[in-house]
Order: sequence, then structure tokens, then C-alpha cells
Amino acid sequence: MFRCSSGPALAAADIAAPTATARPQQMAGSIVAGNLISPPKPAYPAAAREARVTGEVALQATISETGTVKSLRVVTGHPLLNEASMEAVRHWRYSPTVLNGQPAEIMTTITVNFSLGN
Repeated sequence: MFRCSSGPALAAADIAAPTATARPQQMAGSIVAGNLISPPKPAYPAAAREARVTGEVALQATISETGTVKSLRVVTGHPLLNEASMEAVRHWRYSPTVLNGQPAEIMTTITVNFSLGN
């Protein structure tokens, strides 16, 4: 039995156990990159190529317990490059990340580089 200082005694069954909400664990991109097993390259958008746009697109990604990309959002990047980055990264596959002996959903930042060859 549990006793509340300002109320009646409560049985253990009357107290709800804390619920564990599985939140993705934040991991550094360099660590997660080691688990990358299938990274299709993004297609360079024609409009970006014609405008000679280069640079990086940073994406916030949630990687599922099975290693698929569950969600993506652009953190920074040129508007002409953002969609091509997201389209490619949606198809990336990772080895599952294991934390405490269990596959875990993780969040990380992915950087996609676009450069024009000489």
C-alpha cells in the first residue's frame, strides 16, 4: 500500500506505471554513416546545373528500427537542391542501430553535397 500525505491510502494497482514512449535517439551523422549500406546518389537537378548552383543540403532524418528512412526535413540548403536530396535519401538503407541489445529508431543529420565537375 502507498500512503499519500494528503489523501487516502492507495493500493499499488491504483497507481499507473509510467509509460515509456519510445523517442528516437539522437546520433551523430558520422556514427550513423558507418551503418549506411545503400546510398543512391541524388540526381543533379537540371535547373541547378544550368544556374551552376553547388553546395550542401542538411537534412534531419529519422531512421527506423529496420534501417529505413522514416522521415526527413530540410534543415538548410539551396531550394534548387533540396528536393533532389530528399528524394535520394528516402531510398537510403542502413544497418539497424542496436542500443541496449534492441534495434532502435534514431535521429541524425545527413549532409548531401552537390558539386559541378571541372
